[in-house]
Amino acid sequence: MVFLDLADTLQMMPADTFSLSVKGPFADTVPTDSHNLVLQAAIQLAERSPASQPVQITLDKQIPVAAGLGGGSADAAAMLRTLAKYWHYDDPETLMELAVVLGADVPVCMASRSTWVGGMGESLLGHPVLPPLALLLVNPRTPVATATIFKQGFTQFRAPSIAFPSSFDTINTLCDYLAETSNDLTRNACLHTPVIGEVLGAIAALPGVRLSRMSGSGATCFGLFTSPEARDHAYTALKSSYPDWWILPANTVD
Repeated sequence: MVFLDLADTLQMMPADTFSLSVKGPFADTVPTDSHNLVLQAAIQLAERSPASQPVQITLDKQIPVAAGLGGGSADAAAMLRTLAKYWHYDDPETLMELAVVLGADVPVCMASRSTWVGGMGESLLGHPVLPPLALLLVNPRTPVATATIFKQGFTQFRAPSIAFPSSFDTINTLCDYLAETSNDLTRNACLHTPVIGEVLGAIAALPGVRLSRMSGSGATCFGLFTSPEARDHAYTALKSSYPDWWILPANTVD
């Protein structure tokens, strides 16, 4: 897992009851009831914290929903970290246990740094040092539910015995390593949402791209580029060819 300079924003104020409102370009598709991970995180932590008090939460949703980018998980982790500080709740073990309950990607989002992840998501296996990476994120504005992709099963599941390096010196070293791996959800996602294959092909054809791959269970795909300049040129070209797609330059952060 790696983290990018793309983010949602959470704001909160003391209130009489817990509530959530959502704004931003992807607000229309975000639930504001108990189905939202942010509200779940707040209420479940409140049940464990003696100093808790209700808060009114506002979520500015900049990350596409059901896009394979872990936006909801990152939001839930941010809520846990913020309320733990606000309520002076100092029990890291319980926080991580709650993170696992909320979702498979929430534990790694608690640290928000490059991490090898195993198990269901609860096993954090080390933090590799990566070079700065210039990415292009591309989503055809088609939501894909993770559960739907997993339920299709795996007919070509690949579980190679690979090492987990502690660092990568250059983007070329990283991409050479990644070339020996795969996202085993890609086949299912492409069968369910064929436009994902078109997205991957469009990214792979861009000048300066070193790797084209789907993120999570889709539909967002990404390209890794040799430099930010190559990425920016590719962004302009792809945006011109596919004006209806959500396309965003992004950079890794730790």
